[in-house]
Amino acid sequence: MNVSQVALRLREQMQGFLRNLPVCKTARRFALEALYGIQTRQSLQLSEIGRSLNESIALIKTEDRLSRQASRAGLDETVRDFVIGQGASRIGERTLLVVDGSDIAKPYAAKMEYLARVRDGSAKALANGYWLCQVVGVECGGAQIVPLVNHLWSQEAPKFRSENAEILSCVAAVARGVKRKGIWGSTAAGTGCGCMWRCCACACRSSCAWWAIAICSWAGKSAWPKRSPRSARCRMPRRCAARTPTARKRP
Repeated sequence: MNVSQVALRLREQMQGFLRNLPVCKTARRFALEALYGIQTRQSLQLSEIGRSLNESIALIKTEDRLSRQASRAGLDETVRDFVIGQGASRIGERTLLVVDGSDIAKPYAAKMEYLARVRDGSAKALANGYWLCQVVGVECGGAQIVPLVNHLWSQEAPKFRSENAEILSCVAAVARGVKRKGIWGSTAAGTGCGCMWRCCACACRSSCAWWAIAICSWAGKSAWPKRSPRSARCRMPRRCAARTPTARKRP
């Protein structure tokens, strides 16, 4: 199978995935072109995405068109909810929904928008970059991960409110999509106790059951711990705890 056949099949698969994206035809075309360009060129730069399209017009014109579409109002939230909806069918009653906070360091970037000071977890030092919140679904003891949310933010952005607000927006979006399925948890590197009980309240308002909350990181363990961390038991507001179903027995 030659390269052109592989590219054609890849584009057809992406078209099938994005067929039901609830946006206009122009925005859907941009989503397809961006996804195809990122996959084939392994780059997020508009110039590289434009080169992958092999259009007959000047490259700068393609970049301008892609830039205009990328700044379309509400497109990021629509794509986020669409991805969550696609992954929600693979979330079961016992699927772990893990909230993980991290960072992306950009030590050599100088002109990227709203660069902020973050703590690079790999280098254990401060660096320029962006904060990251991920929500993934994974079966306990399984190896397959279902990505649901990948959200970047910067405290230098004009609309930034707080870290908790950014994390809660991700949790609320997933809670709406998965309904009452899944077992929620968080890694220690992501959120603190003060934010977690607010996440409980958010999930309760979104009619999503929080069966378990793990402030500690249980990565690599195929079974539940014998007891939940004390902070996970005592930080839930009483009004939300009364509305949360009784925790199921751990497997």
